Amino acid sequence: MTFADSNIILICLQLIAAANGLIGQHLVGKRKIAGCFMWICADLLYIVINGWAGLYPVVALHLFYLGQNAYMAWEWRKPVEDRPVAADLNGFVHGVVALSLLTCVLSFVWLPSHQALFVVESVAALAGIAGTFLASRMRVSSHVAWLLSLSILAFVYGMSGMPVMLIQQIGYLVLCWKGMQEWLRSSKQGAVRA
Repeated sequence: MTFADSNIILICLQLIAAANGLIGQHLVGKRKIAGCFMWICADLLYIVINGWAGLYPVVALHLFYLGQNAYMAWEWRKPVEDRPVAADLNGFVHGVVALSLLTCVLSFVWLPSHQALFVVESVAALAGIAGTFLASRMRVSSHVAWLLSLSILAFVYGMSGMPVMLIQQIGYLVLCWKGMQEWLRSSKQGAVRA
Protein backbone atom coordinates (compact mmCIF):
# COMPACT_ATOMS: atom_id res chain seq x y z
CA MET A 1 0.00 0.00 0.00
CA THR A 2 1.37 3.40 -0.92
CA PHE A 3 1.43 6.49 1.27
CA ALA A 4 -1.29 8.12 -0.88
CA ASP A 5 -3.53 5.05 -0.52
CA SER A 6 -3.14 5.05 3.26
CA ASN A 7 -4.01 8.77 3.41
CA ILE A 8 -7.18 8.18 1.38
CA ILE A 9 -8.18 5.35 3.70
CA LEU A 10 -7.51 7.52 6.78
CA ILE A 11 -9.58 10.38 5.33
CA CYS A 12 -12.47 8.02 4.56
CA LEU A 13 -12.32 6.55 8.07
CA GLN A 14 -12.27 10.07 9.56
CA LEU A 15 -15.34 11.06 7.54
CA ILE A 16 -17.21 7.93 8.62
CA ALA A 17 -16.19 8.47 12.27
CA ALA A 18 -17.25 12.13 12.11
CA ALA A 19 -20.63 11.19 10.60
CA ASN A 20 -21.15 8.57 13.33
CA GLY A 21 -20.24 11.10 16.01
CA LEU A 22 -22.54 13.80 14.65
CA ILE A 23 -25.46 11.37 14.27
CA GLY A 24 -24.72 10.04 17.76
CA GLN A 25 -24.76 13.57 19.21
CA HIS A 26 -28.12 14.23 17.54
CA LEU A 27 -29.63 10.98 18.82
CA VAL A 28 -28.33 11.50 22.37
CA GLY A 29 -29.98 14.93 22.29
CA LYS A 30 -33.21 13.08 21.51
CA ARG A 31 -32.47 10.61 24.37
CA LYS A 32 -32.21 7.68 21.94
CA ILE A 33 -30.00 4.76 22.98
CA ALA A 34 -28.91 4.41 19.33
CA GLY A 35 -26.81 7.55 19.92
CA CYS A 36 -24.64 5.58 22.38
CA PHE A 37 -24.04 2.91 19.75
CA MET A 38 -23.19 5.51 17.09
CA TRP A 39 -20.61 6.97 19.49
CA ILE A 40 -19.25 3.48 20.17
CA CYS A 41 -18.76 2.99 16.42
CA ALA A 42 -17.09 6.41 16.17
CA ASP A 43 -14.78 5.58 19.09
CA LEU A 44 -13.76 2.29 17.49
CA LEU A 45 -12.93 4.12 14.27
CA TYR A 46 -10.99 6.83 16.13
CA ILE A 47 -9.01 4.11 17.93
CA VAL A 48 -8.00 2.63 14.56
CA ILE A 49 -7.29 6.06 13.00
CA ASN A 50 -5.18 7.35 15.88
CA GLY A 51 -3.41 4.01 16.34
CA TRP A 52 -2.51 4.04 12.66
CA ALA A 53 -1.18 7.59 13.06
CA GLY A 54 0.80 6.61 16.19
CA LEU A 55 -1.18 8.93 18.50
CA TYR A 56 -1.35 6.48 21.40
CA PRO A 57 -2.51 8.95 24.11
CA VAL A 58 -5.54 9.74 21.91
CA VAL A 59 -6.11 5.99 21.45
CA ALA A 60 -6.16 5.62 25.25
CA LEU A 61 -8.64 8.50 25.53
CA HIS A 62 -10.96 6.90 22.97
CA LEU A 63 -10.67 3.55 24.76
CA PHE A 64 -11.90 5.35 27.86
CA TYR A 65 -14.71 7.01 25.86
CA LEU A 66 -15.60 3.59 24.43
CA GLY A 67 -16.02 2.22 27.95
CA GLN A 68 -18.03 5.27 29.01
CA ASN A 69 -20.35 5.02 26.02
CA ALA A 70 -20.88 1.30 26.66
CA TYR A 71 -21.73 2.20 30.27
CA MET A 72 -24.14 4.91 29.07
CA ALA A 73 -25.84 2.41 26.73
CA TRP A 74 -26.17 0.04 29.71
CA GLU A 75 -27.69 2.81 31.87
CA TRP A 76 -30.03 3.86 29.05
CA ARG A 77 -31.43 0.38 28.35
CA LYS A 78 -34.66 1.34 30.11
CA PRO A 79 -37.45 3.04 28.09
CA VAL A 80 -37.21 6.83 27.73
CA GLU A 81 -40.19 7.33 30.06
CA ASP A 82 -38.24 5.58 32.85
CA ARG A 83 -35.19 7.84 32.37
CA PRO A 84 -36.17 11.28 33.71
CA VAL A 85 -33.85 14.16 32.90
CA ALA A 86 -32.49 16.13 35.86
CA ALA A 87 -32.01 19.86 35.32
CA ASP A 88 -28.96 20.40 37.50
CA LEU A 89 -27.68 23.68 36.08
CA ASN A 90 -26.55 25.06 39.41
CA GLY A 91 -23.79 27.36 40.61
CA PHE A 92 -21.33 24.48 40.98
CA VAL A 93 -21.57 23.66 37.27
CA HIS A 94 -21.08 27.31 36.34
CA GLY A 95 -18.12 27.56 38.73
CA VAL A 96 -16.42 24.54 37.14
CA VAL A 97 -16.91 26.05 33.68
CA ALA A 98 -15.51 29.41 34.82
CA LEU A 99 -12.51 27.72 36.49
CA SER A 100 -11.82 25.63 33.36
CA LEU A 101 -11.91 28.68 31.12
CA LEU A 102 -9.66 30.58 33.54
CA THR A 103 -7.18 27.67 33.44
CA CYS A 104 -7.16 27.82 29.64
CA VAL A 105 -6.60 31.58 29.54
CA LEU A 106 -3.86 31.51 32.18
CA SER A 107 -2.07 28.67 30.41
CA PHE A 108 -1.73 30.88 27.33
CA VAL A 109 -0.53 33.80 29.47
CA TRP A 110 2.15 31.86 31.37
CA LEU A 111 3.18 28.98 29.10
CA PRO A 112 4.66 28.70 25.61
CA SER A 113 1.91 28.06 23.06
CA HIS A 114 2.71 24.35 22.52
CA GLN A 115 2.54 23.68 26.27
CA ALA A 116 -0.58 25.84 26.62
CA LEU A 117 -2.32 23.80 23.90
CA PHE A 118 -1.52 20.64 25.87
CA VAL A 119 -3.17 22.09 29.00
CA VAL A 120 -6.17 23.32 27.00
CA GLU A 121 -6.60 19.93 25.29
CA SER A 122 -6.41 18.25 28.72
CA VAL A 123 -9.19 20.51 30.04
CA ALA A 124 -11.27 19.64 26.94
CA ALA A 125 -10.69 15.91 27.48
CA LEU A 126 -11.68 16.11 31.15
CA ALA A 127 -14.82 18.09 30.28
CA GLY A 128 -15.72 15.50 27.62
CA ILE A 129 -15.25 12.64 30.09
CA ALA A 130 -17.35 14.44 32.71
CA GLY A 131 -20.04 15.19 30.09
CA THR A 132 -20.35 11.55 29.05
CA PHE A 133 -20.55 10.38 32.67
CA LEU A 134 -23.23 13.00 33.49
CA ALA A 135 -25.17 12.04 30.33
CA SER A 136 -25.35 8.44 31.51
CA ARG A 137 -27.12 9.82 34.60
CA MET A 138 -29.44 12.01 32.44
CA ARG A 139 -28.09 15.28 33.81
CA VAL A 140 -28.57 18.43 31.74
CA SER A 141 -25.18 19.59 32.99
CA SER A 142 -23.67 16.94 30.70
CA HIS A 143 -24.41 19.29 27.82
CA VAL A 144 -22.69 22.16 29.64
CA ALA A 145 -19.56 20.02 30.01
CA TRP A 146 -19.74 19.01 26.35
CA LEU A 147 -20.27 22.61 25.25
CA LEU A 148 -17.14 23.56 27.22
CA SER A 149 -15.13 20.71 25.72
CA LEU A 150 -16.32 21.37 22.16
CA SER A 151 -15.72 25.11 22.41
CA ILE A 152 -12.18 24.52 23.60
CA LEU A 153 -11.56 21.95 20.85
CA ALA A 154 -12.95 24.30 18.22
CA PHE A 155 -10.48 26.93 19.46
CA VAL A 156 -7.59 24.43 19.40
CA TYR A 157 -8.43 23.23 15.88
CA GLY A 158 -8.82 26.82 14.69
CA MET A 159 -5.41 27.73 16.18
CA SER A 160 -3.84 24.60 14.68
CA GLY A 161 -5.02 25.36 11.14
CA MET A 162 -7.39 22.37 10.93
CA PRO A 163 -10.53 23.81 9.30
CA VAL A 164 -12.28 20.46 8.74
CA MET A 165 -12.01 19.57 12.44
CA LEU A 166 -13.10 23.10 13.34
CA ILE A 167 -16.24 22.71 11.22
CA GLN A 168 -16.92 19.32 12.81
CA GLN A 169 -16.66 20.81 16.31
CA ILE A 170 -19.03 23.62 15.31
CA GLY A 171 -21.50 20.97 14.11
CA TYR A 172 -21.15 19.18 17.46
CA LEU A 173 -21.70 22.50 19.27
CA VAL A 174 -24.96 23.17 17.40
CA LEU A 175 -26.25 19.64 18.02
CA CYS A 176 -25.19 19.78 21.66
CA TRP A 177 -26.98 23.10 22.18
CA LYS A 178 -30.15 21.68 20.58
CA GLY A 179 -29.86 18.56 22.73
CA MET A 180 -29.52 20.66 25.88
CA GLN A 181 -32.68 22.58 24.97
CA GLU A 182 -34.51 19.28 24.41
CA TRP A 183 -33.30 17.89 27.75
CA LEU A 184 -34.32 21.09 29.54
CA ARG A 185 -37.83 20.79 28.05
CA SER A 186 -37.97 17.14 29.16
CA SER A 187 -36.88 18.03 32.69
CA LYS A 188 -39.57 20.72 32.95
CA GLN A 189 -42.25 18.37 31.63
CA GLY A 190 -41.12 15.75 34.18
CA ALA A 191 -41.32 18.32 36.99
CA VAL A 192 -44.87 19.30 35.95
CA ARG A 193 -45.98 15.64 35.92
CA ALA A 194 -44.44 14.86 39.34
